[in-house]
Amino acid sequence: MRILSRHFLANYLGLFSLTLIIALILMTVIEMLVNLDDVVENRESAGGALAYLLIRVPSLYMRDVIPAASAIAAFLCLALAARAREITALKTGGIPPLRVALPVLMAAMALSGVALVLNETLLLGATREFTRLQHPEESVVFRRGSFWYHRENTFYNVREIDPAAGTMQGIHVYTLSPEGRLLETLDAPGGVLDSGARWSLQNVTRRHFDPDVPDSPPRLERLPEVKLMLASPGELSLLERSVDLLSLPELIEAIQLHQREGRDPLRYRAILHTRLANPTAVFVLALLVVPIGIGVERRRSLAAAALAGVVLIAAYRAAWQLATLVAQGGFRAGPAAPWLVALAFTCLGAVLFARAPR
Repeated sequence: MRILSRHFLANYLGLFSLTLIIALILMTVIEMLVNLDDVVENRESAGGALAYLLIRVPSLYMRDVIPAASAIAAFLCLALAARAREITALKTGGIPPLRVALPVLMAAMALSGVALVLNETLLLGATREFTRLQHPEESVVFRRGSFWYHRENTFYNVREIDPAAGTMQGIHVYTLSPEGRLLETLDAPGGVLDSGARWSLQNVTRRHFDPDVPDSPPRLERLPEVKLMLASPGELSLLERSVDLLSLPELIEAIQLHQREGRDPLRYRAILHTRLANPTAVFVLALLVVPIGIGVERRRSLAAAALAGVVLIAAYRAAWQLATLVAQGGFRAGPAAPWLVALAFTCLGAVLFARAPR
């Protein structure tokens, strides 16, 4: 029995690796053909263009390609065996096909953990680098629960931003001299977008510093409102994207900071749970297609079985996209939506697995 388990496990892992490699090569070729201008723009050498593709393709596609490769490998591993009557021979020997499928599902579960680590290390780094290449003139850094960016000699620190509502929370502005000495600071609990990149900050504390007398105390002003060119639409979108580029520890840090300050961390919790639940698709999709692959023993048609698998995978992806929209929509139950989708399709897969031919 161990020999059979190793046989099917090796088939699954081999098919998974082959499918993943082929998919990435195809994605790379398609990107070269469709986005040739972006690939060659400002990349003088072939090596630079290739490096750009090696960053772009994983950051855009690999999180979805890994679960799809798992599903294809699990289906082919069982379907090809069923079509070759290996499943029939096993049943004749008293070995149920469901027992043979267990090593495949256990491997898919282990790959879910690998996908989580990969998503939060290599792929997150590739996504950050791709964002930096797309916007080389802009940079946002996350430190101690807030975002930092700068324009010329002015540095901005924003605790939270909601571009849809046009609001910012926890705003700190630092203006430096050309020599790098601090000239002025602005501190405001919040602000609203007035027009364009012009913001209206309320209850502002302004401090003026004398760069020639660094030991002198700052001159303090308290202003009910200050109009300030704080963030352009492009910078707003960059700040918005930067929330999605936070690592899991940074998301947890932001959630804890929000809770300590009595603010609602719903948005950060939604992103955190979406990222944690996403790798479960590697196992869930494999569980959905394994019974269909075993069923090829009766139907003898790979095409019909593959079509049924595609329908199930498409249904899962549609449900996942809906859950992601719910999670990002500010609904109170949003963080639970991705887990509910994973649980619902896991239950469906378990039912199909239990009803598979024995």
